[in-house]
Amino acid sequence: RAQTNLDSVDASIGQRTSPPTGSSAKLAKSRLDQAYTDLEAAGKLIAALPADGDGVTAVAEKYNTAVELYNKLSRILTGGDAPAPAGPKEGEVKLGYPHADNFKGAQFTYKNKVQAPTQSLVELMTKMTQVKDQMTINHRATAGAVEQIAEARRQAGFVKDALDKLPANGEGVAGAKQDLADSLTQLEKVEAYVAPLHETLMAMIDPRQFPEFDNDRKRLQSLSGDYSQDWLFNDNRARAAELLGQRQAAQDEVVRIAKTYLRLIEQQTEMGKSIESVATGALGSFAGFDAKIAEQKEALPKSIRENLAEADQYAKEAVENQKPMWFTGGVPQRMGWAQDKLALLKAIDAQKGAEIEKEYTAMQASLSKRADALRELIIRENPLPPDRYTGDDRDAAIKVAKSGWAVQEPKAEVLAVCIPVEAWARETKWTYSNGTWYFSDKSRLQVQLIVADPKNPKQAMIRPVNIIMDHEKGDTMIGVPMRSIDEALEPGEYLLRDKIK
Repeated sequence: RAQTNLDSVDASIGQRTSPPTGSSAKLAKSRLDQAYTDLEAAGKLIAALPADGDGVTAVAEKYNTAVELYNKLSRILTGGDAPAPAGPKEGEVKLGYPHADNFKGAQFTYKNKVQAPTQSLVELMTKMTQVKDQMTINHRATAGAVEQIAEARRQAGFVKDALDKLPANGEGVAGAKQDLADSLTQLEKVEAYVAPLHETLMAMIDPRQFPEFDNDRKRLQSLSGDYSQDWLFNDNRARAAELLGQRQAAQDEVVRIAKTYLRLIEQQTEMGKSIESVATGALGSFAGFDAKIAEQKEALPKSIRENLAEADQYAKEAVENQKPMWFTGGVPQRMGWAQDKLALLKAIDAQKGAEIEKEYTAMQASLSKRADALRELIIRENPLPPDRYTGDDRDAAIKVAKSGWAVQEPKAEVLAVCIPVEAWARETKWTYSNGTWYFSDKSRLQVQLIVADPKNPKQAMIRPVNIIMDHEKGDTMIGVPMRSIDEALEPGEYLLRDKIK
């Protein structure tokens, strides 16, 4: 029965030197397994016969021929081992108890813990050597191979110790030692390839090779966060315009960082997965930002014109009904909205922005003329700005504000100081300029100096000074006047001195 299955497999393989594939491979393997079972049983029966019995030599030769055929087919199909030939060879003696049991145990260990892992490693090496870019081979696979090699060597040591304790001329002992030597030779070949490859891969992904990792990841996170802030399109259009200006540079930076850590991403290390996740999120943020920009391009012209129309209507009613405070409330509020939106529109669509800007400028000139008609009423009604800030650094901020304004007006008489907000506004961001990215971490606070009007002793002027605190430079502060001393002030920027308490 074993011979029939072997002949069938031999006929199906033909002159092959590599295993078949698909259903034919499965059928051949099944028949080869059946042959192994029968050969194993036959070998035990033959081994139990007296060596000089009638027909024993002939049947042993027939058995050994079948085993040789099995070995050939097994190497082609699976690389697996075959049952040992029956009966002692010339010059060998039959092993008795307990050597026979020890030999069987050594063979079991060799087959399952040396030969099988070695064949698996050889197959793995064959696949790895076919990979064009060796650096894309996963370091976990090479690490596993290195561990398998070490374990197979350890088990081979146990097999060698067991075989060395057996009679050298014992049945099958010499062959078993040769098989073990052959496996160790194969292990050496695998190790000669895998060990240096694994060492190279581990050096390539060594975190010490990437000293800028934390900084690069933070930059990716910051860029991703910047471009996912939908609220900017309502509350901070100037920042949205700034982000639009460096939109391509931001994407280029994400791609650059991703390429820097490409090997880590390919190897799916923790660092690589982290960078890949943040970079993917950043690209998603860019897509969302682009969609919002497209919406704003369509919506802003109409929205700006609505604000201009509202400001115009408020101004008409203010003049007709003698309501001066509308020029310090509703009118500048609507014009501020329009100006904010205009800055973003100009960044999105320069041509359309220039067109709308002409309308804005004409409206501003018209409003200024109408405000002049109520100038005295407006100034008379203007209140002292609110003063809400009580922070510990209030005095320091005021000192910086006065110093900043003194550059323009050294002899200014400061009558009062108001800080309308309750807290500093902090902003951290990356800014692209001249091919380089710069990180900034700053807080802003506006201090309004109430300064005597040198042309009118009954009036005072509101002089806003923006205080910038640089957290990257030890919280140092500078004061930047919002207006130049030469700029004409609107009526809303004056107040009567008797309003100052």
